[in-house]
Amino acid sequence: MTPVHLQQWIQHPEALNRDTLYELRTLVARYPYFQSLRLLYLKNLYVLHDINFGAELRKAVLYVSDRRVLFYLIEGDRYALHPHTSAHAVGKELEKEPSIDRTLSLIDAFLATVPEEHSQTTELDYAMDYTAYLIRDDEETNETDSSSTTPTEVPKLRGQDLIDGFIRQSETEEGISLKLPKEDNPLLLPLIEEETDEAEEEKVVVADETPRSAVEETEQDDSCFTETLAKIYIKQRRYDKALEIIKKLSLNYPKKNAYFADQIRFLEKLIINAKSK
Repeated sequence: MTPVHLQQWIQHPEALNRDTLYELRTLVARYPYFQSLRLLYLKNLYVLHDINFGAELRKAVLYVSDRRVLFYLIEGDRYALHPHTSAHAVGKELEKEPSIDRTLSLIDAFLATVPEEHSQTTELDYAMDYTAYLIRDDEETNETDSSSTTPTEVPKLRGQDLIDGFIRQSETEEGISLKLPKEDNPLLLPLIEEETDEAEEEKVVVADETPRSAVEETEQDDSCFTETLAKIYIKQRRYDKALEIIKKLSLNYPKKNAYFADQIRFLEKLIINAKSK
């Protein structure tokens, strides 16, 4: 083997074959510290897929001063850039079509040489990156909550049964009428009629004696209390109950009709939005 052959094999490694492998193995055994010769010998083993490549590679690590050269010699073809269009082809294109903007053509030629980026999804190491895991978990829960179409039941407040009982009691008290017992004995009928007449007269007198301001105060207290219940129902998203209370208040207190009308329209819109979800 002459230096010309060695130079030719370095420039054209595809020319390596079984014959060159035998010659290179003999020279490496004679000159073990000849770095270029050992690298060429490894390349020959790699091209031929020889079974001794792994053992010789581990041995060559001790003799090669720069391992980057060894890497690019063996694996360099995998990482070589192969542009789709060369500068020469771009020049010919410009000569054929002079109307093309030269700047745009140069930009296209540059972008053609840039390799495509392949984004790889990396799994999180929960032991090292716990904060990122929590952020991703919160985002997933928010997405599932927004995508779910089934409405969730509103939890009851403490004392909810007591509030409902109070409303039912107030509804029944409005329709209560005093009924006196009727006795079969005809002798007791005049006495019962006299007692009822006296009771009605006492009620009329008491109603006349009660001051007007006291009645207004009680009405305001009742309206505030029932309006508070309506607000509680709104917080619970039970808009039907709240609308029923506000409608009753608007009937009982006609002076505040404008105020209650706004609340009724607002609650009707809330009910429509809740049903449309």
